[in-house]
Amino acid sequence: MLIYEILINPSNNKLLSIIDSFSKVELNRLSKFVNSPYFNSNEEITGLYSFIITKFSVGLEFTKDELWNSISQGKEFESLKLRKISSDLLKLVEQFLSQEIFEKNYLLKANYLLQSAGQKKLKKLYKTSQTNAIRISNQSVYKESQYFLYQYQREKSIYEMTNYDLDRTSKSNVFQIITFLDYFYLAEKMRWLCETIIRENVISMDYGILFKEEIVNHLEKYKYNDVPLVSIYYHQYLTLTQDNDEDYYKFKELLNTHIDIFPVEEAREIYTSAINYCIKKINKGVDGFLNEFIHLNETLLEKNIIAENELSPWKFKNIVSAGLKLNKFDWVENFIASYKHKVSERYRENAITFNTAQLYFYQKEFDKVLPLLLQVDYEDFTYSLNSRHFTLITYYELGELEVLKSFIDSFTVYLNRLKSLGNSRKKYYQNFLKATKKLLRFKNFKKIDLLKLRSEVSNSNQIASKEWLLEKIDQLLYPNASQRTGSEDDPFQKKLAQ
Repeated sequence: MLIYEILINPSNNKLLSIIDSFSKVELNRLSKFVNSPYFNSNEEITGLYSFIITKFSVGLEFTKDELWNSISQGKEFESLKLRKISSDLLKLVEQFLSQEIFEKNYLLKANYLLQSAGQKKLKKLYKTSQTNAIRISNQSVYKESQYFLYQYQREKSIYEMTNYDLDRTSKSNVFQIITFLDYFYLAEKMRWLCETIIRENVISMDYGILFKEEIVNHLEKYKYNDVPLVSIYYHQYLTLTQDNDEDYYKFKELLNTHIDIFPVEEAREIYTSAINYCIKKINKGVDGFLNEFIHLNETLLEKNIIAENELSPWKFKNIVSAGLKLNKFDWVENFIASYKHKVSERYRENAITFNTAQLYFYQKEFDKVLPLLLQVDYEDFTYSLNSRHFTLITYYELGELEVLKSFIDSFTVYLNRLKSLGNSRKKYYQNFLKATKKLLRFKNFKKIDLLKLRSEVSNSNQIASKEWLLEKIDQLLYPNASQRTGSEDDPFQKKLAQ
């Protein structure tokens, strides 16, 4: 029948897609799990699984009759039974995934053992399990909010086991129970409050957080300086909501001292708020925060937080841009060489090519810039914009004025067609193109015209490469004066990408 010829593979089957995602080590553990009588005593499930993994190395693709034959022992095809066995195997694989997480969570396992000893009133086991739970807790590397939840659960089990509710005259651990619960609640509440603020900056949405003002006021009053977890999230909140450098520096100090209490992913999320504060300041023209931006990223790189798995091409570019604005050319060159392999493979070649071109551009080695920019893939509009901007300035610096005229026209057309670019940022480049076009007609200008152009550029708050334009205008106004040696403005793009 035609139904037997339908191919089942990871793209259309949940069970196969999960098994296909496993490494060989994970598959070996899964096999032991499926074959364990404690978790599975159904030989048909075992048979179906054993047949499926024989194709693991060549591709998990089957017909229904192939799967049926692995469990049927020659019996006639039963669609309902095959679905039932497949569903049971899927549940077993899902149970394995849960078990894998449980086995890695030593605190949770210790708490469950303590809870079990209490429920079964196993007094001898209870003493050792309590000691074990406390020992594992003390050895815990991370002290994030989940840690305090486990402390609360442990103390609650101790309370229940010792029957404090029956003997109300004895000293109990109620204070510890409430304290650990408070720490967990305050930290988690502030963590997700910070997350909503970050999201509200992207999309307009009011989450209506309960007790927001009450909790913030409570933390403002009591500070919780002796509980780094709560204090860090409180100062993250201040950094996100206030434009106060003192709050930022306190937040940074706490991170430098206590960031190791967080798992890497959570640490990365928290540090992002500090980095975004620096970017906000840089975009307001506070160039002193360029060093802050660099130092934060250096810390993240040293601790292997920012690039544990992959470094996004945009973070890679922002770090390079900041280093170049500070004229840290050797540092930037070393950064590109050291971390280029961390950029995801899809963007890696583009990122290396573009940022190397950036480096040559700032070093004024313009003859090396154009060959690299011609290799940049313009698939992403950010790379496309930045590359075109570099190319335009490079043509000017090399004296390729006829080519530059044509390039300005094509750049203008490109901007008009780029619907995804916001009007403010589009105006930023359009004003730059108009000013550059006027520079090319300088021979027909009187001095008063150049002074007028200089005034227009100087007074504009919405123009790319303002300092570069002013430098070129001054060279035309005062051809015998010493050329400027540097610029505080990024000739490529003043604003770092957010």
